[in-house]
Amino acid sequence: MRLAFVLSFLTGAYSVSVLGPEKVISNTKGNVMVQCKYDESYTDHVKYWCKVNRLISCYKLVSTSEDTHSRITIRDNKTEGAFYITMTDLTKDDEGQYKCGIDIALGFDEQALVHVQVNEAQVEPIPASTAEKENRISKQKQEGSTYPTNHLKSPSMLVPLAVSFGVLLLLCCVAALIVCKIKRNIRPAVADKGEKVL
Repeated sequence: MRLAFVLSFLTGAYSVSVLGPEKVISNTKGNVMVQCKYDESYTDHVKYWCKVNRLISCYKLVSTSEDTHSRITIRDNKTEGAFYITMTDLTKDDEGQYKCGIDIALGFDEQALVHVQVNEAQVEPIPASTAEKENRISKQKQEGSTYPTNHLKSPSMLVPLAVSFGVLLLLCCVAALIVCKIKRNIRPAVADKGEKVL
């Protein structure tokens, strides 16, 4: 397989381009795989994956000669003429410009620019009813009760209870007064009858 030859003005010579995707997209904590294809004449060359940096032109993260990164791996499939970079457990810091690269003699490497975009993972909101229920249970646990107590605090329930209690108390008082009055009336009558009999 032969890829298109391009003119390299920097080196003043013809070179083979490495072909990779312009952009790959994933979410935070997600994974991404990048395929970089190359010409068969570079089958035995070292391939690498680097991140573009302002201070350093491209900082090598992994290569087929030294794969030591904990979250990034590189695998060269010489039969397909492609190497694969896998990045796992992505964070927003992983977002940026990268390059698929092939080591060429005298440092004139072949590279393809790839932009890695990492979006914030979407968290599904908890339904309002579920959230309210969880808050109520949590509040009850803090108060030391596992039973609903809101009905005891409701003014609409306290007023009828207070009125009923007041009416009951009033009835008890009236009944007690009537009983006392009847007893007073009975004693003189009994006393009168006793005097007449004697």
